[in-house]
Amino acid sequence: MGTKICPHWYNEVHMHSALKFVTPVQCHTGEHIAILEKRKAIYVYEAAKTKHPERWARGIRNWKPNEQVALNPMRDEEQTEA
Repeated sequence: MGTKICPHWYNEVHMHSALKFVTPVQCHTGEHIAILEKRKAIYVYEAAKTKHPERWARGIRNWKPNEQVALNPMRDEEQTEA
């Protein structure tokens, strides 16, 4: 990927797992809230777990929007030293 394509792809196309599979641009604009609510409202995960509980070792995915996401979060010991 070229240097001009990569930031576009990373920020506007790629869905990040740490952001619950939305793009950074969607988070910055607030679009992610409606997207995550729609995913939660569809109840696909709840229906799948009810139909085939043996496929689920744990609970379903948490679709609540993150309040804060850090690119390189500080570890606990770094925060106490700062």
